[in-house]
Amino acid sequence: MHYLVRVTIHDGSYAEYQGLHKQMQAFGFSRYIRNDQGIFSVLPDATYIGERNENGDVVRDHVARIAKGCAPSKAAPEVFVCVRGASWWSGLRQAT
Repeated sequence: MHYLVRVTIHDGSYAEYQGLHKQMQAFGFSRYIRNDQGIFSVLPDATYIGERNENGDVVRDHVARIAKGCAPSKAAPEVFVCVRGASWWSGLRQAT
């Protein structure tokens, strides 16, 4: 399934979010989206897309563990997971 994931680390630092980005990439999720012309854009902060064979609740729980591990002294992170279908966007900056 194709998933879209959004994470919030409450009062998260730059280093905590950088750790989150690295861990999410290792989990197979990207911060970049490609349009029909093959141009990649950067998704909004702490928003990821990826494909996994697991159910959404399994993905959610894994992402929550990743986020908590990146900011262990903070309140539980907010994690939103949904199945991704078609996408439309504007205003995203082009990836370099």
